[in-house]
Amino acid sequence: MRKIFVMMTFLVVLSISMVCSAAIADSDLLLGGVKVWDSQSSVKAIHGQPLDEEQFMLNNALDESDLPDNIYGGQVWYYGKQTCIMFDTKKKVGSISTYDAKDGFATPRGIKVGMSMDDVRSAYGEPDSSSPVGIMEMTESGPLSLTGTDITYYNKTGCLNFTIVDNKVFKIACNHYLPYQPGK
Repeated sequence: MRKIFVMMTFLVVLSISMVCSAAIADSDLLLGGVKVWDSQSSVKAIHGQPLDEEQFMLNNALDESDLPDNIYGGQVWYYGKQTCIMFDTKKKVGSISTYDAKDGFATPRGIKVGMSMDDVRSAYGEPDSSSPVGIMEMTESGPLSLTGTDITYYNKTGCLNFTIVDNKVFKIACNHYLPYQPGK
């Protein structure tokens, strides 16, 4: 009987530790060297001057309706081909997202667009949530509808999200939760 109790206790502790291992640290809420809550001057120090919206539209043949909305009420800065950083009204990074491995934006654990779902699980463990997602992508031959899965890792200040299509990372995003403020 004692062996069964010890074994049951071990399994409970193991399952709790496995669930806790999926939690991410604040240091994981970083993409391309930029972390959520960084200032605009910090972003410029790392990546330089952003593309303006007009240049971004010219580079990507988009009209204004295709630009992402800034849910944080601040500014949106674009880098590379498909990477944007959104700022809140206090000019702090609220969201970072990338669809393009060539932009050079990777997570602190080395995950980039194009890597496999197994790479993500190896780096972060099992996600805290997973849900199907429909994606509309513009190609040279017109719109393309894709089906994928959003997997998300949470902590008390924000989340790290990977959109997986055909077992590959299609998009990476990290966000902070409003109205959390570091140090409070």
